[in-house]
Amino acid sequence: MKNFPLGGRDRCIMVDFAKDDTTKDSNGSVFGRKRRATKSPPGGPRTPPGSPKPVVKSFEELDEEYATTWQGQVLLKKTEYSIRLYRIGGTERLIQKLLRDDDGNAVKLHVTQRLALTGQEGLLERLTNSSSKQLSLMIAVGKQLDDIRPLVRYLTEKDAAGVVTVTGGLLYIFPHSDMSTKLLNHFAPTVRLMSDGCPFLLFVLGLKTTSASNTPEP
Repeated sequence: MKNFPLGGRDRCIMVDFAKDDTTKDSNGSVFGRKRRATKSPPGGPRTPPGSPKPVVKSFEELDEEYATTWQGQVLLKKTEYSIRLYRIGGTERLIQKLLRDDDGNAVKLHVTQRLALTGQEGLLERLTNSSSKQLSLMIAVGKQLDDIRPLVRYLTEKDAAGVVTVTGGLLYIFPHSDMSTKLLNHFAPTVRLMSDGCPFLLFVLGLKTTSASNTPEP
């Protein structure tokens, strides 16, 4: 009863009938309420744009400041390592385009070559001169924090970066080294968690060019 006077004309109860968002078919059957599609938040910094970025010196600080952008497997020889990637610089679009298949699933990253880190001034210059729209920089962490220590140890002992070829791009996997330190200082100076013996790796993903591989070793 809309606007029915209770206790006098000046004491009306106003009833506002809200619309029900259920839908019905031609036979009157209720389908249920409509739901809006939601998307997962993109990876990268959680700090609002324009705000100063806090210094990151531990995994806990990395996990608090940056979102996981990719999860999957890295394969070296016959050993698989489950990893999580935190994008600390560059573009998210490149990760989603090059590290996923047509169905959106993470591709397996097969390390087939290694690149000696000595004498790579040309590679360092090319990477640091690249636009942030042409690269993606990520910190790789094991599913359990120490899971990728054997991979870190292997690359450190070889003084080399792992090289993964993906469709349309190249992925470099750096252990803690002079080159990884210079790349971090250039692209993500507040990220300072890589050091001797740390269980982290620096991933640098870029579009493939004819001279990008710098004659890696098999």
